[in-house]
Order: sequence, then structure tokens, then C-alpha cells
Amino acid sequence: MNVLLVSLQKNFSIISLKLLHEILRREGFNSNILYIQGFPEDSKSLDSLKGYIKDFSPNWVGISLTSSEYKYAKNFTLFLKKHFDFPVIWGGVEPTVTPEHGLPYADYVCIGEGEKAVVDISNAIKNGERLETINNLAYKDGDNIHINPLNPLLESMDDLPYIPRVAKNSFFLHKGKVVELTHELVRKNSVLHASIYRIINSRGCPMRCTFCVNSFYYDLYPKYHFRTASPEHIIEGIVRGIQEPLPVAVISFLDENFFARKKEDLDKFFKLYKEKVNIPYIIYSSPNLITDENLEKAMDTGLRGIQIGLQSGSEKVCKEIYKRPISVKKFLDSVERVKKYGLIPNIDVICDNPYETIEDDLATIDVLCKIPKPYFFYLLSLTFFEGIPLRKRVEKEKPEILNDPHEKDILITKPSVVNKLKHLAGIFPSRIVLSLSKWYRKNPESKILKLLVGTCFWFALIFVQPFIFLWILFLFSKKSIKQMLKYLYYFIDFRIFKTFNFWRTSKDTAQT
Repeated sequence: MNVLLVSLQKNFSIISLKLLHEILRREGFNSNILYIQGFPEDSKSLDSLKGYIKDFSPNWVGISLTSSEYKYAKNFTLFLKKHFDFPVIWGGVEPTVTPEHGLPYADYVCIGEGEKAVVDISNAIKNGERLETINNLAYKDGDNIHINPLNPLLESMDDLPYIPRVAKNSFFLHKGKVVELTHELVRKNSVLHASIYRIINSRGCPMRCTFCVNSFYYDLYPKYHFRTASPEHIIEGIVRGIQEPLPVAVISFLDENFFARKKEDLDKFFKLYKEKVNIPYIIYSSPNLITDENLEKAMDTGLRGIQIGLQSGSEKVCKEIYKRPISVKKFLDSVERVKKYGLIPNIDVICDNPYETIEDDLATIDVLCKIPKPYFFYLLSLTFFEGIPLRKRVEKEKPEILNDPHEKDILITKPSVVNKLKHLAGIFPSRIVLSLSKWYRKNPESKILKLLVGTCFWFALIFVQPFIFLWILFLFSKKSIKQMLKYLYYFIDFRIFKTFNFWRTSKDTAQT
């Protein structure tokens, strides 16, 4: 019984797909993962794909995708249908939220959590049974879409298998040929030499922000809630992961809200991490969970940075548009607390919001200028993903400004004066930025201002921002030149300019 799971994303850190792969292997199925990274159009690559799939002869193919991979998934599925005859099943965020987008191409889509569904699908095909009765699957019934009931949420995350950094039976379309994926290939074809070890051990988020797909899952699952693996299970997985032959400069916990765990679980995690891992790590957290108690314990175990969402400096926008009940004062207090413990804040800011006024934008610039430098920041262009509450609101109130999440790159912000001022606020002297901001408030159409801001922006991007990066790296290294040089060995990688959209023009930033 052969199963082929396909990733179209531009990196190898597809944790959810590797998890399903390991579950299938544990249940005795012969599962392969194929990393295509987009969909090729050259005949050499297509012939190699066709030959590999023919030789493996899968009984069904699963394709994992977000909105960014939709066009690739569509083209790959058409390719499969042209040359082969087996069920093609889409899974992931995109088909979960909009099964109607996938079913013109895929035979079925898997909605929600798929750990049990992939095993049920494999058993059904093995036994010659139909798939239409399997929970979590949606399919076309004539002109109608039929959606089956969902399996209950997975409650015990300790029952999940270890997710390797490079899974066995993994293959990679590399330079026009499908080859076995090795650790060396991952290192050579990953930004920063694969030195960032990404893991996730929880599901859900206590917040229900209107711009985030997490809010959709609260509607999909009436009893949706935050769940996490035990500290022992998490540490066991990390210890195995760092033993693989790949560099580990930093561990990145992708949990939506790391500090949302129970106090006793956090205490146990910090103790075990210091004893058995003791490698620098970064986390995500909402401002309301960043406390002195949490930071004091965490920094002693290797915590070096925290990604924190500001989103907007306007409390009105945060509360009324984004439904984030976090005040600007609370945000600034949390950042000050992070800086007090010598940690690096990484600030998320949402740009291009049609509901924001000039005053709202200037409020964001003002808040960013109040944060002591240096700090990391992401400027994210507001994308109306399918299923999120904010998209539904825009469909009713401003349908003309809806953007297509299949085509939009969230890291490409509009080249407006106000967005350039937001960028400058994070790297340029605050006094200069605030002066430009006041000028913008008085005369936002000034051509002289536009020219001046543009000049400052490019000067800062070319000459100031690299210095900021080095400053942050020095602090991340606990002010050790020796340790900083060690990190530079991994982090000197010019692909980072594209991956993190350094020039703000990249057409493909999915490698992050």
C-alpha cells in the first residue's frame, strides 16, 4: 500500500505533512514525501516526475497547500490526472477553508485535522472500500459539494510520533531530476544553511483576531481550544532533532502563543530544556502573556527573542477591526519588559488596511518610534484570506478592495510614503522619522516629502539596516564577538535578501 504526500512549498519545514507521513509509516503503510517546491514547466522536470511516480505507483496522492500554493496544486493535479489514475486528495489550510476551490481539480479534500483521516483513507483503499464515508473528507456529488462529519479534535499530542527534520523516504525535485532527499541537500538548498530548527508542539491560540485563520477553526470545531504536548514529549523530540546531521544555530518554536501553556508545564519545560538542550531559541507570544515571571525563567534557559504582534498603533483599529483587546500601553510595557531582560523583540505590523485613516497610520509610526532600537520587525500587507472574519466584513462593506490570497504576497507592502515611514521607524533615528511624520500629517501629497522619504528609505535600507542586523546579532550572541562570528558563519547567506523581502519587491517569499 503506497501513499505519496506532496509538498509544493519553497522550504523543507513542512511539519504537518511530515507528521502525516510518520503516522502512515507507523501504521505500516509505505509513505513517501515528494518536495517539488512549486510546479515546474520544463520537460526534463516533468518527465522525471512522471517516471518517479510511475515507478513508485502510489495508491493515492495527498497534496498539502496554503493559499500561496493553490496555483501550483492546481497545475500539478491536472498533470497527475493527465498521466495517472489514482485518487488525488488536497489537505491543509486552503482546502479546509474553501473546499469549493479544490474540488474542481482534486477528487477529495480533507478538512481540518487529518491524522486519523489519512489512516482511514489508506485502509479504505487497501480494502477496496469507497472513500465517501470517511470523516473529514469533502467531495462533489453531482453539482453539489458533500462535506462529511469531522473526527473529534486530537486531544493527546503526546500520542503523535517524532517529526524528523529530514524524514525517511523523502524525495526532492532538484535541478530537473527527482532524487532522494539527504541532510546535505537540505542544508545546501535552505536559507541560512538550515540552521534554524523549526518545531511546533501546540495547536490553537487563545486569541481570535479577525485577520487570522485561527479564528476560522473556532467556527469549524465548536469545542476548538488550545492544546499542547507535555514538556517531556517536547524535549524528547528536540533532543532527537538536534542529533540529526544538520546545523542548529537557533530553535524556533512556531507555537502561536508559547506562554499560553499552564504554569506547571512551562516550569517543567524550562527545567528540562536547560538540562538537555540549552540551545538559543525564539518564540511567539501575545503581549498579555509576557510577564516578568515567564521571562526571568525563560531567559535562563536560552530564550533570545520573542515575536510580538503590534499590528496597528491605533487602539481603535486593534479593538474594532482586528478584535485584539490589547492596549498600546500593554504592548509597549511588554516590549520594554522583553528589552529589560536582554531579549530581542520581533514586531509584527499590518500595513495596507483600507479601514485605517492617516491618523491610524501615524499612530503606528509613533508607537514604533517609541521602541528602543534595535529590534526586528515585519511589515505585512493585509491579506484577506478566505474564511477569516475580516474578509467577510470586507465582502459586505468594501467588496471592491478585496484582494486574491492566491496571488498576493503578504510580505510585499505598497510603496507608499506611510509604509516607508513605518519601515524607517524601525531602523532610522526616531527624531527624524517623527519630523517626517508630522510633515506627512500636514501635507500627505507633498512631492518634496515623497522624494525625501524615498531617499531616506533607500539610504537606510542599504547602509543602516545591515548595521542594525549586526547589532541585533551581537545582542543575540550575548555580546560575545566569538559567538557572533559563529552565527555569522550560518547567517551570511545572500538568499536572505529574497526570503525576507529585504528589497520589498520579491515576488516569492514563501521560503520563510
